[in-house]
Amino acid sequence: MNVRPDFIGVIQLAAVFFIQVFNRFLGKLENSMPLQFFIF
Repeated sequence: MNVRPDFIGVIQLAAVFFIQVFNRFLGKLENSMPLQFFIF
């Protein structure tokens, strides 16, 4: 499969952004319910 390097870079940036938002979301829910088993 041949993909362009800029496309891979965009996917990597989106993945990092999604992980940061997801971690912040888990941090807000951590006060109400234990979610440690969701973290790999």
